[in-house]
Amino acid sequence: MKTPIERNYYVTKKIIFRETLEGNICRVFLINPIDLFGKDRDRNIIYARHLYRYFIKKHTSYSLAKLGEMSGCGHSNVINSVKVVENLVATDKSFREKFESIEKLISQNLILMPKRK
Repeated sequence: MKTPIERNYYVTKKIIFRETLEGNICRVFLINPIDLFGKDRDRNIIYARHLYRYFIKKHTSYSLAKLGEMSGCGHSNVINSVKVVENLVATDKSFREKFESIEKLISQNLILMPKRK
């Protein structure tokens, strides 16, 4: 049996505010939000970009083409970013810690949205 909240609301994983995600990633990686969409090839910034693409794909229902457009790249870069993040989480301890801290910040920012009737 569903609780009253479950009947009237859904916890949205599909709606996430880009600005919140950008801010969380930039805070964890200590970078400027402008760098997140720039062309800089610094490893720290590249990892931040990969995470941005990973989380925006995970928490929205946008197509890969739309995600690429939002993050200033093509759809294939989004696919690659997902693979890179999954690989780094499995192999790199410091990256995994950053990943988990961003994931925690995101989970604290999830919003209860009223169901449409």
